[in-house]
Amino acid sequence: MLEIYYPGKSLLLDESMVLWRESLQVREYIKSKRHKYGAKTRSVEKAKLTEINTKLDKILENDATGKTRLTYAQTAKVPKNPVVMGKREVRPKFKIVIEPANGNEKIKTSDDTKAEILKAVNPRAHALRVVDNDHLKKAGLTARKHVKLNPRMAIYGVPSRITKEELESVLIEQNSPESGKWQTKDIKVLFKFGQRNKSTGKSTWTCYAITSKTTSESGNASDAKTMDTWRKTVRERPLVANVQVNLQNNRMATLQLQETLTQMKADIVLLQEPYTYLNKSKNQRQIPGIGKTYQCLMVKTQEQIQAAIIIADPNLDVLLHAKLTTPTLVVTTIKLRGLAIRVVNAYCPPSQEIEPHLNQIRYSIQHQRVFLAGDFNAKATVWHNPQTDVRGDAVLEFLPQEDLICINRPNNPPTFRSLNGESNIDLTITSSMVEKYIQTWEVKADEIDSDHNIIVSDLSLDHRKYVTKRSNYNLSNINVPELTRQTENPINELERRLWEPTIAHIDERVEALTGGLQRIMEEVLHKRTQYVGKPEWWNDTLERARKQAQNARRLAQRANGTPDHQILRERYRTAKETLKRKIEEVRHKSWATFVSTEISNNPWGTIYKLAASKIKYKTAQTTIRTGRRYTSEHLDSLQAVLQQKFPDDDELTDTPTHREMRQQAQTVQGNPEIDTEITEEEVIQAIATIKEKKAPGWDGIHGIILKILAPTLFNYLRQLYNDCLTMGYFPAAWKKGKLVTILKAPDKDPTDAKSLRPITFLPELGKVFERLIRKSILDQVGEQNILHRRQFGFRAKHSAEQAIEQLIHDIQNNDNKYVAILSVNISGAFDNLWWPTTILRTHEMALSSKIVQIIRNYLDDRQITYNTGNETATRQLTKGCPQGSILGPTLWNLAVDSLLEIHIDHSTLLAYADDIVAVVGASNRRDLETRMAGLTTALEEWTTTQNLETSAQKTVYMMVGRSHLRRNPTVRLNGQLVSRVTQLKYLGVHIDAKLLFDLHIRQTSTRAKNILQILRQQVKKKWGSPPASLRTIYNHAIVPILRYGITVWGSRIHTCRNKRVLQSLHGLATRTITGAYNSVSAEAAQTLAGYTALHQLLEKKLALARIRTTGAADFMGTQFTREEFPRPKLRRQRLREESLPHQQEEWKDTTKGATTHWFFPDISILWGRTISLPSETVSMLTGHGDFQKHLHRTGKADHPYFQHCPQDAADDPIHRLYGCLAYQPLRHQMLQLIPDWPIPPEELGQLVIEEGVIAEMVAAFEHNIPTR
Repeated sequence: MLEIYYPGKSLLLDESMVLWRESLQVREYIKSKRHKYGAKTRSVEKAKLTEINTKLDKILENDATGKTRLTYAQTAKVPKNPVVMGKREVRPKFKIVIEPANGNEKIKTSDDTKAEILKAVNPRAHALRVVDNDHLKKAGLTARKHVKLNPRMAIYGVPSRITKEELESVLIEQNSPESGKWQTKDIKVLFKFGQRNKSTGKSTWTCYAITSKTTSESGNASDAKTMDTWRKTVRERPLVANVQVNLQNNRMATLQLQETLTQMKADIVLLQEPYTYLNKSKNQRQIPGIGKTYQCLMVKTQEQIQAAIIIADPNLDVLLHAKLTTPTLVVTTIKLRGLAIRVVNAYCPPSQEIEPHLNQIRYSIQHQRVFLAGDFNAKATVWHNPQTDVRGDAVLEFLPQEDLICINRPNNPPTFRSLNGESNIDLTITSSMVEKYIQTWEVKADEIDSDHNIIVSDLSLDHRKYVTKRSNYNLSNINVPELTRQTENPINELERRLWEPTIAHIDERVEALTGGLQRIMEEVLHKRTQYVGKPEWWNDTLERARKQAQNARRLAQRANGTPDHQILRERYRTAKETLKRKIEEVRHKSWATFVSTEISNNPWGTIYKLAASKIKYKTAQTTIRTGRRYTSEHLDSLQAVLQQKFPDDDELTDTPTHREMRQQAQTVQGNPEIDTEITEEEVIQAIATIKEKKAPGWDGIHGIILKILAPTLFNYLRQLYNDCLTMGYFPAAWKKGKLVTILKAPDKDPTDAKSLRPITFLPELGKVFERLIRKSILDQVGEQNILHRRQFGFRAKHSAEQAIEQLIHDIQNNDNKYVAILSVNISGAFDNLWWPTTILRTHEMALSSKIVQIIRNYLDDRQITYNTGNETATRQLTKGCPQGSILGPTLWNLAVDSLLEIHIDHSTLLAYADDIVAVVGASNRRDLETRMAGLTTALEEWTTTQNLETSAQKTVYMMVGRSHLRRNPTVRLNGQLVSRVTQLKYLGVHIDAKLLFDLHIRQTSTRAKNILQILRQQVKKKWGSPPASLRTIYNHAIVPILRYGITVWGSRIHTCRNKRVLQSLHGLATRTITGAYNSVSAEAAQTLAGYTALHQLLEKKLALARIRTTGAADFMGTQFTREEFPRPKLRRQRLREESLPHQQEEWKDTTKGATTHWFFPDISILWGRTISLPSETVSMLTGHGDFQKHLHRTGKADHPYFQHCPQDAADDPIHRLYGCLAYQPLRHQMLQLIPDWPIPPEELGQLVIEEGVIAEMVAAFEHNIPTR
């Protein structure tokens, strides 16, 4: 089909076809002439027309030779619009279509049409006429008016039972008219084409891919419409794609897995023998290359993992049966379209008997619907092996007993094929109730570098219709003006309405505000799409290498038994090693680029989180232990967690005292003389304190949205909050919490609900109101000074470090011979807070009536929702304060105050939230036991009154001091013995019996060193990571770990043992910052990094803390006071100046870092500076690198001499720079940069840190080694 353009009545062929061989300049000239000639056709005589055509033909003939022809790329860049000459108006262009006439079978392609036109008509000689053109008729062509044709697209893999209307509805649904791009009439499915695939039952459809311009112009059309087809492929998305494969513990095959699964669009992946590595920080194995967007289900162990299930679809409801899961078996329950299917992945090693494994599977699949996949290493003719072996007989006997069917289908490649043979040992087994949903089952040969082929099967269960839609907005790029504009009118309308201060109107206002903000966010904010694609490091080079390896593998397998077998086998090994090498090279290069970029842009990003083990991976809901049994259903597990974490307040168990307190709590009114009203300034301040990155509550309204809209909302919110106070009503919508649970530690049992830490996400609008209520409480309590001074938790100007200081002060000031610390554990303190005592406590503290009423309503009728996937469990709360609320910690403090007020003889109590400790002293063991008994009795009475429980198993005591008892004191709590410990960890500080704190220094140093070691592994010496970013991580993440609680243990910094521990850590950190070798001493590394010794750094932190708290401190023998240096910046500067002479003296006296001392005898030029030096320069400045002297010292060389230097001098940086004859050419280059060369090493060191070109020149002496 050939398009002909014509201006006016005269016709000319498109220049892009006539002038296809001419250069770009001539084409532009001809284009302009042709346009001018066509525009004036009516007024030009025939002779003139002939003359013009002759001139144009002559130009074309002259240009036909000797000039470069245009490439296809250059031709495509030529603008399609004609050049406009002068100011003459350009007439619109029209098109006709010339096509073969009916009955003309000679012309089959557009090239044939073009050839016939050029034979029949000479467009250079005369114009063409549309109507009755004899030349076209003789050539067997017809001309007709051009009709705009929309391009079409094909949709492959559509199930045959899908109708045309259903397919159109899917396209219309995902390309909705609300988007503004489409109208429903634009989307039209045309017809099926091609043959239906009988094995899969799928067909191919054609539909319009409509654009606003013609096909030739749509590539550059800025207003072209595009149809969204990537979001929802129309292979029946109701299908759940299952992929199973044995990776043979092959690292390369495991790394290829993510790219392969992306191509196959897998939902459930069942792996046997995956490659795993031991994550030492979590003390469990992990699969490399599996990102945090996947759920990886396998047993938590240090043993080799032989079975795992990966969930790629986040919308699947997955329940992991942790008690049934072993290294060789993974058992899950997955809900699809409301049907619970037991999905099991098994591996039966050939070296072990198969019967125990079958019994284990039998025990785990006691269920009606089963999908079992695995490598059984069993052969049978039933699953298309030539013969049946003993293991096959065992499996054949097992299947009918459990009503199972093997669905391996014939006419597929073998599931296992190696260079030595092939077989079908990987099985897919289902129950009869699941087999009817299996739509396809096929083997994909040679898709991955494993002898086992990939098996793909589809379950035709439309689970996505049941997916709960959750909005995940992109908050990094908010259109603030548009968001504000969209909000103003709805808020003004709400403010104009006449609201009455009634409960019904308050709920209506909250609902209107919440719904309005949700609609505005939906319209204005962009949604974040989480696309799981190929690994970033996978590229075309790897793809080609993989295909070459696959081809070599196929050839080697097929040549088994032929003369070329060994040759092809060797070629396959070579191709395999090449692929492996390229994967490692590309991954290493990609990771190096990512690390250097990421750590420069964000020191607290992925690299630090990886080093500090702060990256959270998706985890599946597990079964929960209830007594001696385990839950078996998803919903039952959620309900079990809610029931165990949030028990009911059972009124039937109330004592008479409790019943009386419950009645009083319903009637107390508070102090009516205190008026409470919320001002605009308080609302603005409360909104300003919102943490922007906190997850939202059930309503999905993020805190950052409220902060942006604060100027628009604050007046409406002030009126709403004041009406709530007036009515004593906390809106029900704000009392609904969304529960998220976190495993307390990697080694905790996930089936035990006590191992889960509950976090409740509440609506931000309600949390703003909670902030205002808390402010009113603290203002009233602060004025009356009622909160106990020994409560340090959740209070302004109080901290955990102050609580530790108070504890040590109580111990040291106890004059008794024997002193004991009792650490009390209250079971589920926050979750079991009894509401009546809290309400009565507010009355006792004489809070205002409005506050008492609002707290009573705040605690009443609370609801919590726990959902994972599409399963949701809800529970009404009758006690406890939610962890995650603003008001909850304050209410807890009010309750604990009553305990701290109790006077207990010879005992002192202090608390930080629910961490309660007591110090008891006595002169002998009997008195100590008596006083401890009095303390525990008081605790029991208080917990009974508060309806709380203490845990005797977790409550411990420790004897402090150097006096020893022959027999441990007997301490009982609730009739149970309390254990004695020799060390106690309180609020993060390890306390030993002698208060030496050496254990604390070792523990914190080990923790910091683990982070640094992982960080050093990730940030390689040659990758060029910026020292400024590494210094930031060290100063603001590592040092604070060490500094915590320093006012308590700071006196132990200067012991020789602790100095060695700290200096070892400091050396690792400064070597990481400078990029020095591991063998470089800590003294040399810290000097290059511009740091003081770590013990001096911590001593400075101690002095600053004491000046801040007590007003004075002694540092390096000098007294510093707050009055002398009132500003913190001046204090830090003065302490730094004071420490410099001491550090210089230590550097002078040390015997380590001799080479570095040559270059930097005076450390002041490096002090506090952040310099970035090439790694080779660092080697030259430290003497550790590719030097014969260093290699000889470390046992890697036989002698310290450089063989190409005739001077027989030890090969070190000083010799290379100043004496080695082999490096004479480099010294000549150095002379060009430094006219006074040679200069002393200390002057050279100063030039190195000041001028980058000198540093590069010095680096050349390390890596430009002459040929040996």
